[in-house]
Amino acid sequence: MQRLKANISHQQRVVSIATAALVCMLSGCSGQGSSDSSAASTSAGSATMTDAEIKYGVSPTRNKDVTYQDDVILMEHGAEAIRGISSNGLAYTIDANAPGAKDIQTDKILFATGRVVGRVLDVKRNGNDLSVTLGPIELTDVFKEAHI
Repeated sequence: MQRLKANISHQQRVVSIATAALVCMLSGCSGQGSSDSSAASTSAGSATMTDAEIKYGVSPTRNKDVTYQDDVILMEHGAEAIRGISSNGLAYTIDANAPGAKDIQTDKILFATGRVVGRVLDVKRNGNDLSVTLGPIELTDVFKEAHI
């Protein structure tokens, strides 16, 4: 049982890292389109990231080089919509009024940022927030086709 947990944890890290790298490549890590005025330079010095992007990851973008699977909920400003993360790293608090939040439902794939991506296992509304629990996914669950 312990070995199975270690394998799942390793798989989740690999998928998260691969997804974050892919999102970063596709979006250029620019943080463009963000309304957050506080931004930090990356080590490269040319791209900037908002505080939310530094904390939760870079939000995905739609573009001609990527086709997402039909059940993917793409939150182009997902980093700014995230209000918090649970101590187990699987549940997130998301602004229920954010663009795309109304589409979040069980068994869909939520792609809010490169680190907040997974199959929606549970979603509960609590006032103006959604509590969303995500499970592991494969890259092919998110991307139908990607030209990198």
